[in-house]
Amino acid sequence: MTDHGWTVSPPSAAVPGTYCLSCASALRMLDWFIRCVDCGAIVENETEAERQRWRYFADELGQLQAHCGICSAQR
Repeated sequence: MTDHGWTVSPPSAAVPGTYCLSCASALRMLDWFIRCVDCGAIVENETEAERQRWRYFADELGQLQAHCGICSAQR
């Protein structure tokens, strides 16, 4: 949790409790979306991201950053 952060799933949720973000993401407990670091465009799901040719590129620190299909094509 120290490295990735944490999230709290409320008691009314299907799986209540406190989880690290990596686990919560793997369990698909978080709302999923990606924002393009260049233009700010958002895609709501993985299928649509693949269809629109979203890609990840490493920044100067080696962290992967999402780029929409249009911005990816301009790289």
